[in-house]
Amino acid sequence: MDLNKYRHDDWIVYFSGGKWAPLGFSAWAGIYTRVPFSKEINNFISQAVIVWDGEATTCYIRESEREKFGKKLVQKAVKDSKFINFISHQFSSSADTVLSMQKKLLNNFSLEDLEKYNNFFTTEHYPYHVKVKNIVDFLPENLRNKYLPVLEAARVHAEPVFSEEVKFIKKMAEFLAKEVKYNPVYLQYILYSEILGYWKKGKKFPSEDILKARSEGCVIFFEKGKVEKILTGQEIFKFSHIFSKSHSNKLNGQIAFKGIAKGTVRIILDPLKVKIFNEGDILVAPWTRPEYLPIMKKAGAFITDGGGILSHAAIVARELKKPCIIGTKSATQILKDGDLIEVNANNGIVKILSSKS
Repeated sequence: MDLNKYRHDDWIVYFSGGKWAPLGFSAWAGIYTRVPFSKEINNFISQAVIVWDGEATTCYIRESEREKFGKKLVQKAVKDSKFINFISHQFSSSADTVLSMQKKLLNNFSLEDLEKYNNFFTTEHYPYHVKVKNIVDFLPENLRNKYLPVLEAARVHAEPVFSEEVKFIKKMAEFLAKEVKYNPVYLQYILYSEILGYWKKGKKFPSEDILKARSEGCVIFFEKGKVEKILTGQEIFKFSHIFSKSHSNKLNGQIAFKGIAKGTVRIILDPLKVKIFNEGDILVAPWTRPEYLPIMKKAGAFITDGGGILSHAAIVARELKKPCIIGTKSATQILKDGDLIEVNANNGIVKILSSKS
């Protein structure tokens, strides 16, 4: 596969931070590029790239495609006053079903039930997650003010799905380990399509060495609703080639909550491994999730690479009333641990006052 077709200048972080392994995300992230994407809309994006670096999982998509998708959703909302309430309700109610199915599978796992779970998740739940998450960033101000409470309530209600998904992935791996006699840790790095191929079509199961290599780091390219390519080992270094280089030191993003704060940068990739985080430090992360909350309560402000108005960082910023800038694309690359910065969340700009580099 020629990686040049993935070379663009508008890649952004769509989500990051969790230890979600391919056994989980290869199913639900695979629908990003599926056509039709859902019952109400034909497509979301044409390409997606997911990176597991041994510490965190990060998904990249193209901002131009996300914007096009968001605006299509807004058009539907303008034409149909019930659309936003509908997708919010579907998102919340389907989350309850997903959690119930996860609980059942944790106690009595079978491949038949796994297929039913995956089909429900990818057709009846996750498309509404994507719609709720994205529409809010493109609504005109009057509609955003009107619908933000219902969209945010749905997002918060469904939050446990992905924390439970981590437990669910481990359970699936343990079940598969009994079948093929592999280390269950490595089985977290098998693709859902590979399980179905082995189980339903008699295809060869990936070797334990292949899965071990993925567990140490991998880059997965999605297109046309399926995995196009997986890079492991030294091949991973080809990944950076897809990003068009930018030499600008300017750092700005979307305002999640207004305010101004000055403080020392603390780049946190794994909130469970943090030893020092002082009151008033500026939290800089690819993304945040519930595990970040103790740090966020101490932080003077938040800055993230990815995110939207309904991202975890944005919701917490509004709750705690702390300055927050999201969607900077590259805060974790441009800023350095220990930099003194000013976060001007009134204008969406981060200024480096003194650098450690």
